[in-house]
Amino acid sequence: MTTVQPVAPGSSVTRSSGYIVGPLYDSLLFILTPLLFVLVVTFLHYSGMQAWNAGFLGRSDVDVDFLLFSFGYVITMAHLVAVFYRSHLNRSIFPQFKARFTIVPILLFVGLYTLDAFYLVMIVFLRWFDVYHSSLQTFGFGRLYDMRAGNDPDAGRRLDYFLALLTYSGPIFAGVSLFQHIRFFEKFETLGLPALAAVPGWAMENQESITMTVLGGGILFLAYYVYRYWRLYQDGYNVSWQKVTLHVSLLICSVYAWGFNTFGQAFFIMESYHAVQYFALVWWSEKKNMQRVIGCERVSWGRQLAFLFFLVPCLAFGFFAFFSANTRLIFCILMVPEFLHYWYDGFVWSVRKKQIS
Repeated sequence: MTTVQPVAPGSSVTRSSGYIVGPLYDSLLFILTPLLFVLVVTFLHYSGMQAWNAGFLGRSDVDVDFLLFSFGYVITMAHLVAVFYRSHLNRSIFPQFKARFTIVPILLFVGLYTLDAFYLVMIVFLRWFDVYHSSLQTFGFGRLYDMRAGNDPDAGRRLDYFLALLTYSGPIFAGVSLFQHIRFFEKFETLGLPALAAVPGWAMENQESITMTVLGGGILFLAYYVYRYWRLYQDGYNVSWQKVTLHVSLLICSVYAWGFNTFGQAFFIMESYHAVQYFALVWWSEKKNMQRVIGCERVSWGRQLAFLFFLVPCLAFGFFAFFSANTRLIFCILMVPEFLHYWYDGFVWSVRKKQIS
């Protein structure tokens, strides 16, 4: 049984307001962000808006799903490069992982562009690396809120890890979006791996069994999760209502999006809230460093200039990806920051190593 050690006066783990930044910033950009995007799609659905006469990309009648997917794709690709403001421009982070930040990107691009098998495997792998990475973003925020509540960073860590995976990926397996996540397994046929190529067909044939297994296992885990945290509370754990609300927000959002919506709407909801959270986190963490990098620390408009320095290149990359992703070369260029974003996030935001506090 894990025992929560009481927080001693002067300890590096101290209680605060419970927020990472502040009540309004956290509520809109971290905690309730998933639900805000659910409300957007719900409004569009019940307003009866199916298509707009917008002339978008030469189309007279634009399907709302197409617009939502397009927005989700642009902001998703935009947020991928936001990690570089943390990894490459932060003087306390970059020296720790120089080879990962300089040599690996080059080797990765060369491998993707020259090795067909590696390219195809990465197409499938990145889809699921995205799911894993998105799950752990909520896990990371939860650990920060626990620390803000004055708890040991290791208390309940494994429980939160599995809860984040369950609440984000569980509805994918149990809902209507499963095929869209596994259809790329069919590419394994060209690599002489028919068993893997048959996964989409097998999953569709056994969708009901998969759904019932996820539901049953999920309910049992949630019951165990509540019980274990009740025991931690008995031993002195301070409940963070921010963390609780964050996980409930994700659960509602994930079930609604992956479980019952079209893939375009689900993609918009899940990827957009994730990207907004990430932009907000990077800006909060790195804004002073961005001002230093562009030399506007003492300028009256320094923060605004730093914000443009942050947001404009990210959005430019997002639009570049949306309008240019049509050749093997471009896809390889786009896949490099995608993989690096997911990978880098695993070690440049450590709460336990006090890289973020």
